[in-house]
Amino acid sequence: MVSLFLGNKRDEPILASGRCPLGFDQPEKTQDSVFIEKASHESAASVQIQGDPEADFILQQARASIYHWPSDFPGFSSRLEVINGEHSYSGSLRAASSRDYTISLPEFEPKYWLRFQIEEFLAHREHPDVSRMASRSGVAMGDNDPIFGRRIDFLGDKMGSYYRIKDKKLCLIGRSYANQDFVITINAHLDCGGTFASTHYTAYYRERDGGNLVRSESFFDEYVLVDGHFLPKERRYIEVNNHGFISRAIRFSEHSILPPS
Repeated sequence: MVSLFLGNKRDEPILASGRCPLGFDQPEKTQDSVFIEKASHESAASVQIQGDPEADFILQQARASIYHWPSDFPGFSSRLEVINGEHSYSGSLRAASSRDYTISLPEFEPKYWLRFQIEEFLAHREHPDVSRMASRSGVAMGDNDPIFGRRIDFLGDKMGSYYRIKDKKLCLIGRSYANQDFVITINAHLDCGGTFASTHYTAYYRERDGGNLVRSESFFDEYVLVDGHFLPKERRYIEVNNHGFISRAIRFSEHSILPPS
């Protein structure tokens, strides 16, 4: 049985392809992070422009309604099962943070994809002071969609990012990257006692020129409450593209909160 270790600096070069709802879908030859460092870098690199106070208020309300672990959350460990088509792989995960985690399991070919999924799951639940992904750019008010809510545009953002917010919840994300535009619709949330974690979202990618749909990805997340913290239980992933259909799942079990560092 061959094991691979991902997430720390002992990683071997990552050459497998991956898909990324933030548009970072070109893996580098060597890389300590496939999600969090790129996301935090994009946030730090955004030009800060004074925005509309009313739009900023709506944005801050939505950010405050997102479920996060506390800033001193020590992390967790769990058993891990990855299902890829007809094949299943079992191993373990130890995650202190989205920048400090170790996956051990028998050889799984889409390594970059798996690393992205784990980091994205961790980063979106981490306290903002830990993940440092939140854009500091000013924002402006846009139109109001009856289904997905008020549009909030990030001024000076290199990716042309915008949100749609309804009932203090983030319901849609729009961005552009390289030669693609994409929209992520957040279709369901889990009530975590007054704050909310997204549980079903779909990303639609289209060509910048021509507007043709390139692919779609759907994510279905489940959580389990462990010692007062909502931890990942399962992620189901479905991709449809010009070459066919991909279905995968990551299952987490036997969770344990790590001791304080």
